[in-house]
Amino acid sequence: MQAPVGLPAGSVVADRYEIGRELGRGERSIVYEARDRATGTQLALKLVMLAPTTAHFARERLRRETDLVRAIAHPGIVRPIEIVEHGSWSLIAMEHVSGRSLAAAVAADGPMHPEAVARLGAELADALSAVHRCGVVHRDVKPENVLLDEGGRARLSDFGCVHLESQALLMQPEHPVSAVGCLPPEVIEGQIADPRSDVYALGMTLYLALVGYLPKGAEKQLPPAPLASGHHPREKRADVPEWLDEIVARATRAEPGHRLETAERLVRALVERSLESRGDDSQSGHALRVCVLCRRPGTLGRAVCPHCEDVDGGAADSIVLVVPAHGREGRANQLRLLSELTSIPSEHGALRSATGAQRALVRVSAAHADVLVRRLRGRGVEARVLPLARAWTALPRWSFALALATVCAGGAAAAAGFPLLLAASAVPAAVALYQGMNWMQRETLIGDGSDVPPPGALVKAVSDAMPRIQGGQARQILVEILRLGRDLWLRLCAGEASDGARSELVAALLCACDAACELAREDAILDALQLHGERRNEAPAGLIESRALYHSGRSRLVQAMLEAAASFSRLRAQELLEPEDERRALHAICFELREELESVTKLADEAAQLFPGRPQRA
Repeated sequence: MQAPVGLPAGSVVADRYEIGRELGRGERSIVYEARDRATGTQLALKLVMLAPTTAHFARERLRRETDLVRAIAHPGIVRPIEIVEHGSWSLIAMEHVSGRSLAAAVAADGPMHPEAVARLGAELADALSAVHRCGVVHRDVKPENVLLDEGGRARLSDFGCVHLESQALLMQPEHPVSAVGCLPPEVIEGQIADPRSDVYALGMTLYLALVGYLPKGAEKQLPPAPLASGHHPREKRADVPEWLDEIVARATRAEPGHRLETAERLVRALVERSLESRGDDSQSGHALRVCVLCRRPGTLGRAVCPHCEDVDGGAADSIVLVVPAHGREGRANQLRLLSELTSIPSEHGALRSATGAQRALVRVSAAHADVLVRRLRGRGVEARVLPLARAWTALPRWSFALALATVCAGGAAAAAGFPLLLAASAVPAAVALYQGMNWMQRETLIGDGSDVPPPGALVKAVSDAMPRIQGGQARQILVEILRLGRDLWLRLCAGEASDGARSELVAALLCACDAACELAREDAILDALQLHGERRNEAPAGLIESRALYHSGRSRLVQAMLEAAASFSRLRAQELLEPEDERRALHAICFELREELESVTKLADEAAQLFPGRPQRA
């Protein structure tokens, strides 16, 4: 799609803006210097060419986000003034910044000093943090959209001007290398951008400022390969400080859940020149289906493992054993099913012994054991419950074989003229049987449940929530919050924390479950609304407004959940806190998340009234 021919100098748009010289031109837009005839002030006017089939959606999205960003008073934002129409074209009037873009500065002067990059990054991250709190995601952070004014301050421009969802596949990027190079992996895969996407793009922008260029893809027009550990500028420039290298790498990790959760955390890291301590055990367990509460494999097809799920079940007085299948094909199928349910490789010896009933699956209460047996049967694996008192009936074959071999050896010795050895052999035989009994009671395939159990109310909430949020950002963010919350729970239980602190933590985690369910619900509604009117010249009544409200509420809810995760992470890194300080901090997390959830829920209810035939609230 080619940019429009343009507007001649001296022409007037919307009876107000007089066009001056051209400042820049891309594949689908032109930026002019202009004068407001009403006030006499200089400004910038960006002409954007929108695809006719989706122009009504794009224009409404632009207008709504312009209104939101215009209300933010932040020195790091190039504030839009208004959207004006000129025939079939849309133009965005915005502040005029005297200076040049970061891309132009690096191209002319080379890589910047690390200290200057850290300052620039903190200014831009602070600007992003301000807009994220208003439910706006920039979606197009890149060096060309970072303007350096005459005072040297970095300012972020072009909010919502390019990556409009319905336009993304219809336009070619104006600056192919940096536009594609800064694009987050999840956006390339077709997922909805969230604040962590802006964090990634800003991290790549800082990488360019430090190195002078972006990492190259396999081909010129392809983005760089996403890296689990992020992109390290120090590998290309040795004088980049380790702390700055680590921050840029953390911001540019491939998985959104492994990045800095919010732009605010990025600001703090750049100002303090360090990252808060945070274990990344989620990375190693990412490929496994692990319990979202204790992070151990062996969930038997659920989000919560049997030990966490049985928190209120009473004494663990029963074991669950697999009933071995008949025939080679039946045993192979049973081994495969059990491997899928436990995330344990089929070649693992422990899994094979459990399939042959030589090892118990799990030790839980009698009531929960019956539940597990029914659940396993529904998954195609036959199992049975055995009370611990009768565990001897399922002793492994090696225990009986060892006892029998010992007695036989004693009998042979007695026949050879040493009768006392027959009596003596009874002792090791009994020991072998006793050890086998202990083995069957203790050595289970799925852990031993020795950790501090999670609260029962949280287990129920997670068990109810997870089936409703099968994937996407809602599940990813909730799992991260639960991971951090579990660490805090263990610390509170091990220390001198008050009951109030533990109650506030549970309340915050319960609220996170509710927020994730609401986010998943809004995603489903947005998917349904996306099917209506996308290619019509006229959108159905209420559709544009409804979609806009849902998008706004969704962005605000994602930001609130990410801020909760960041607050949990920060609290976990602070080892020495007074019990009352911990309680207050946890109460603040819960209060802010609950308040935002209630506000977004009201916004969603308002949006639901605007478009008939909408999906109803569950």
